[in-house]
Amino acid sequence: MEVKLGSLTLTDVAVDLRIDFRLSRTMEQGAKGDDMFVEGRKSREYVINGKMDPARFNELIKIVQETDDPLFESPFGSCKVVVKTIQYLSITEVFMMILIEDIV
Repeated sequence: MEVKLGSLTLTDVAVDLRIDFRLSRTMEQGAKGDDMFVEGRKSREYVINGKMDPARFNELIKIVQETDDPLFESPFGSCKVVVKTIQYLSITEVFMMILIEDIV
């Protein structure tokens, strides 16, 4: 899959998308069961995995440090994000990054 974070295009990456929902539950004494309602969704969480060389990884770090909330573009759509985690294993050149959607 191909995605963009700010001005950097990342190719051949895997993107995992997680969406949690806020739920409310109403239970009445003496009633059968309960009622559950979806109150809305929380921010999306994207986990990106792939490979990149150290020079490219340094470009990624520069974008993260210089941009407060970069635009993330993927087949799932576009949104402003905050970078929560970046991990890089130099021996295999594998990286993992967690992005949280910045709801404005």
